[in-house]
Amino acid sequence: MTSILLGSIVAVALASTGLGLLLVGYRRRAAWLLIPGVLCLMASTVCAGVVVVKAVEHTAERTRDALAPRPGAGIYAALFGKPEACVQVIDAQDQLIPKLDPAIRLRVNTCPAEVRRVLRQYTYELKMEAADQDSTDRFAAHTLGDSVLSFTTTIVEGRNRRSLKISRDSTRMIVVDAAD
Repeated sequence: MTSILLGSIVAVALASTGLGLLLVGYRRRAAWLLIPGVLCLMASTVCAGVVVVKAVEHTAERTRDALAPRPGAGIYAALFGKPEACVQVIDAQDQLIPKLDPAIRLRVNTCPAEVRRVLRQYTYELKMEAADQDSTDRFAAHTLGDSVLSFTTTIVEGRNRRSLKISRDSTRMIVVDAAD
């Protein structure tokens, strides 16, 4: 970023100097001032071109970073804050475009202390569910055992709801954070 700013300052300074030399040379009818003036303007054009190329590269890099999928640990931290050391995100599916992508989904190995910390963040409704064994979804509850604890809450009414499927021993969890 500083190279773009510095290049811009140099380009403006060269252009100003070149124009000044051209004006003075024209008024005084001094040809020896016109050539350096033209050279300064040419150098200014080259410097401005370098600045434009660097600015485009910088913008492309920032856009690429913004559109890159977040790692699972980053998604987890965005949803629940800094996790305990026992948290290991096994699988993640990020929601890149709200309304088009249905939800953020995570498969997490965790510990009971982290599960308690997560459950204290919102008021959840608890249900005991038998896991559906027929599902081929990689985030299906049957991967947690025969029965799971299912916690649901609404984060923002009409806009965001969260579902947590937790194994009976609180060591594995599936998170589904859906935007409506």
